[in-house]
Amino acid sequence: MIVYQIPRWNDNHENNKSRALQRCSLAFFPNKMDGLGFVRLMGTEDGAAAYGVFHMILAMCSSQPKPRNGYLTENGTERGAPLGAIDLALKFRRPLEEVQHALDVLSSENIGWLVKRETGALPPECPPSARQVPAECPPSVLERRKEGKKDSLSGAPKPARMERESLKSTEQQRSNGTGAAVALWNEAYAKSAGSDVATVFQAEEAARLEEQLTAGCKGDAETFRRALVLFFGSKKYENKTPLVFLKYAGDITGRAAKALAQEKREAEDRRQREAEEARALAERESRRKAAAAQAQAPAVPGDAAPKPIASILDDVTLPAAAAARAARQADGKAVRS
Repeated sequence: MIVYQIPRWNDNHENNKSRALQRCSLAFFPNKMDGLGFVRLMGTEDGAAAYGVFHMILAMCSSQPKPRNGYLTENGTERGAPLGAIDLALKFRRPLEEVQHALDVLSSENIGWLVKRETGALPPECPPSARQVPAECPPSVLERRKEGKKDSLSGAPKPARMERESLKSTEQQRSNGTGAAVALWNEAYAKSAGSDVATVFQAEEAARLEEQLTAGCKGDAETFRRALVLFFGSKKYENKTPLVFLKYAGDITGRAAKALAQEKREAEDRRQREAEEARALAERESRRKAAAAQAQAPAVPGDAAPKPIASILDDVTLPAAAAARAARQADGKAVRS
């Protein structure tokens, strides 16, 4: 079985202080960018993605317990369970094709930032030419295969490693399920990233997303979709991962619900205004048509034409004015006599 290792780990990625720490919270790496390895890596297809995967591998290996030696295994030792492309894709939450491509490029002869080691080789205290093999020397690969065949024929349970692989395969199948929350997440992620690559979920993350949709959003897919749009569109959250979203899901979901409610109120107000404007326009049009029809209607014989308003006023005011003048004249004559 092949295990990957970062060569010259102790020289390039440790210092006098980090070697004394049981676990490191920081990763050390050279910052020069004029070496042949870096230049060749950037000249390959998706070189920047492979460079990012390598730094995630550095961070993972630096967090292993001492003595660290850059092995890509579960416990950081040469004899630990190797971590392959599927394991790293789950850890880094990156597409499997991207991680596999990075491993192939980084372990090539031109780059050499990773090397492949064959596990199962005898340790230094067990040389091949030894007449007596020490008792603590582990069995070889061939011996382990023979023991596995015997166990399978005898009906014995599978080794722990095979159980872990089976559980991991089941977990990956559940992670890539077709739940409503997972589908909405992949839809929003594809729109924000501009690609159709789906996110690789852990089973717990997928379950918590489904719980957030059913409980946090009360099953409202539109609120959950708007919350994801706010999450991916905000610069406040640098890491666009399910764990970060779930951490702030309460605040994001609340803002999404308020935004949707505001939009619904504005849409209802706009609909009412448009209806009122349509009714007013219809009434004006109806009055206009009625006036036009009345103007075009033929006059009926015997019906007097309607008097204009000025004529009506004259009929009212002129007699009154004449009576007033007559009264004044009569008063004048009485005074003179």
